[in-house]
Parts: sequence; structure tokens; C-alpha cells
Amino acid sequence: MKKIKTDKKISAIIQARLDSSRLSGKVLKEILGKPMLGYLLERVSKSSYLDQVIVATSDNENDREIVEYCNQLGFAVFAGSKDDVLDRYYQAAKENGVDIIVRIGADSPMEDPEIIDMVIEEHLSSGNDCTHNLCLLGSNMPDGVDLEVINFEALEQSWLFGKEPHHREHVDEYIYEHPEIFKIGVVSGPEWINRPDYRLTVDYAQDFELVTKIFQHFHPNQPSIREVVQFLDENPALVQMNSQYIN
Repeated sequence: MKKIKTDKKISAIIQARLDSSRLSGKVLKEILGKPMLGYLLERVSKSSYLDQVIVATSDNENDREIVEYCNQLGFAVFAGSKDDVLDRYYQAAKENGVDIIVRIGADSPMEDPEIIDMVIEEHLSSGNDCTHNLCLLGSNMPDGVDLEVINFEALEQSWLFGKEPHHREHVDEYIYEHPEIFKIGVVSGPEWINRPDYRLTVDYAQDFELVTKIFQHFHPNQPSIREVVQFLDENPALVQMNSQYIN
């Protein structure tokens, strides 16, 4: 598909913290000598639409290691509120002059440029305020390749009017609660990626073990999500490793 032209600045903002209740320090946990965040940054950077990749962490001293790692790799990093994640996103986007935010979690090392571009293209062509492929909200894609594309204006309205604690913690809640205000779209994607029973996000030790096995299999190359899906299709026992956590 021909790339859609836009004069808008599109940036991925990856939320990353070391403090995790289920798997502490997971974003810098190493796979084959490289932190998990490094795999994600490398993969996201291959998107043909992104002008910038920004890591949004907290200004808590515990997350200083994330700031230093991003500086070492040459990626933009913003350190903001620990608990008000909506403010952290808003300030990171505002400081960097972002028009369209691609929201990604650092616990998703299998995020893929093809999927990122697929959702961005739907967003640009539809005129949506928010476009997503969230498995919990109607997409059939695996948990772990999900993302949201949000216009800065929609993020700003959320920041201004989303006053409840869950609005501040989850960034997108105010948008989804007000479909009468925001135009929201969902991308399910083609058949090859429709695997809602595959879990590629990392919250638990079993999740980390699975993504480690995937990266080990393809090492030293970074596999595309198409290759990952095919590998799991051919090895159903691997899919069972973390199946108890599938929502």
C-alpha cells in the first residue's frame, strides 16, 4: 500500500517503568544480553510513519536507569509523574511538539512496524480521534501487539477534563468513556494476525520465558510478527506456556 502523506508529526510514546507489581524490573530484564526495552525500541523504530520514538518514564529515582539507557541509545526520553500517567503522556507530547501519538507499553517487546503502520494508516484515512487494535476492545490481534493512535487534541481534552483517578492512571479511559465526543476506530487486521489466543505481552515470568524462546529461535535476527505467528502456529506447546493469563 502506498504511504499516506501527512504533515502531522507522528511519534511513538512508550510508557516504561521499572516498578512492576508482577515482574519487577521487566523492561530492562535481559534477553540474550540485551534489555527487553532495547528489542522494543529497535522494532518500533522501523515504522515508516514515525518521526520520533519517545520513552516516557517517571521522575522517580528508581527509573533513572531507564533514562540513562535511553540516553545511551540516543532515544528521546521524558521523565514525568509516576502516578499521573495521562499527565506524563500529555507533557511528553507537548514538549516534543507531537501531533499524533502512538501509545505503546514497554511490556510489549513484540510490537511490530507492520502492525504499527496498519493502525496509523487506518487512523489517517478515517479521520478518527483515536484508533486502536486492543484485543480487549474488539480486535482479534494478540495481546502484545496492541497500540493506540491518538490525536494530540483528544489527549489534551482527556488531560483537561478527565479528573477521576482512573482517567489519570490509564491515559485512554476518558476517550473510551465518551464516544459521543471522540471518533474511535478499531483495527482487527487480516486473518494471518487474528490470533486472540496468543499472548505476547510480558507481565509474568511465563510471559518473559515465552518471548525469550521466540527471540532465541530467531537470534541474531529480529523476527517480523508474521514470522512469530508462523513459529507459534507450528509450535502450539509454546502458546500454552502462558495461556492461563489470556484475558
